[in-house]
Amino acid sequence: MNLDEFIETLDFEGFTYFYHETGSGVGDMIMDSGLLIEGSEGSKILETKNILETTALPFTEEIAGTVEKLTDFIGLEKSSSSFRDVSEMVIFGAPKEDVPNLVEHFGKYKDGVNYMGRVDSSYILGYIDMRNQEFISNPNYEYGDSAFMGGSYK
Repeated sequence: MNLDEFIETLDFEGFTYFYHETGSGVGDMIMDSGLLIEGSEGSKILETKNILETTALPFTEEIAGTVEKLTDFIGLEKSSSSFRDVSEMVIFGAPKEDVPNLVEHFGKYKDGVNYMGRVDSSYILGYIDMRNQEFISNPNYEYGDSAFMGGSYK
């Protein structure tokens, strides 16, 4: 899906969106398994407002209001260095009334990391391939415009 089509399907009045930056190939894993969120025992990570401080930032209309704005933003955020590869931007969101339930308890170790929370794959719209500037939709997404449902633009 090109970025114009992606922007047209967003509903900022009814939904709250977030983005998570990651490396090449990780977006597909997140679409399949959800977004895991690190935490420690006793942390308040499961309070949804903490998601902004741990793994994601708001994906707002100011960022995605036009293709030019989004393209400029992607250009600023994208990087490829030996320190960190940022080439995919995972977009997730929910109807505004569902945002408090966006992060569910996970509480498992994976690859030596304690993940306390998880955003289920049903909330993952897909990801922006920052190199090719295209949107890859998630076939597991269950909310919003039918353009996203079933990965119809993948």
